[in-house]
Amino acid sequence: MHGMYAGWHLLYDALVDPAHVSELNDTEFLERTLLDLVGLLDMDVLDGPRFRKVELDPGQLETDSDDGGVTGIVLISTSHVSIHTWPLRERFSLDVFSCQHFSEDVVQDFLKERLNVKKKASRWVARNWP
Repeated sequence: MHGMYAGWHLLYDALVDPAHVSELNDTEFLERTLLDLVGLLDMDVLDGPRFRKVELDPGQLETDSDDGGVTGIVLISTSHVSIHTWPLRERFSLDVFSCQHFSEDVVQDFLKERLNVKKKASRWVARNWP
């Protein structure tokens, strides 16, 4: 670890191009995406990726209830990369947490291209030991 840092955490939330929204419900595509991202960051997979789907329910779009999508995680030797998708809302959230420093720009550029991001919000957190 690097002194007082417990690790670095990128929180990334995005809206995707509607023409590519089906990819947010495609576990094979999302598996390749997480593995390619881990490889790009030169990190080692310990387990996964593992995914679970929740059936899409358009009837929930007018509520705050879960309208379905995919949740996935890959455990890496330095922590994890996870994704949560909401295809009906054209959105996803992805986290990268690692005690190995990584480039926020590399992750953001990769996600913009791979997942056809149209709008995003992100936050970079240097997590500190107490």
